[in-house]
Amino acid sequence: MTALDLRGWPAVHAQAAGRFNRGEFMGAARLWEEVWQALGANEGPEGPDDDAPPPAEALFLRGLIRMAAGFARWREGRLVPAQRLIQMGRVDLDGLGEVVSELNLDRLRSQLRAFLAALEAVPEGAEEGGAGLGHLVPVIEFS
Repeated sequence: MTALDLRGWPAVHAQAAGRFNRGEFMGAARLWEEVWQALGANEGPEGPDDDAPPPAEALFLRGLIRMAAGFARWREGRLVPAQRLIQMGRVDLDGLGEVVSELNLDRLRSQLRAFLAALEAVPEGAEEGGAGLGHLVPVIEFS
């Protein structure tokens, strides 16, 4: 199996990562979604009614979008939807296998797993909710 090659990101990807790293999670999600839509990734190869699995590039972008949207929900204190979206994004990113990219995907995957484990450990109805987890929010890095 050949590695998915995601090198050569346009500036919009670096801009989205910058927004994410500054805590502008929905801004990052919107930028990645623009790229996702421009690629036609919101539909299968045969059009919008195609049920074929998404191509790897679409899965990658969908994972980033879900992750960023999940962190936006976390910031709002909406822990259940946050956990669900972050988990869905992690599953998308984990499903890619080997990836060649400027983005340090292995580190991001590891950080997502650590954040999710800490989020799952927050007692239901806890006073602070997940607010004490800010130090575990991933930092998107480029190699």
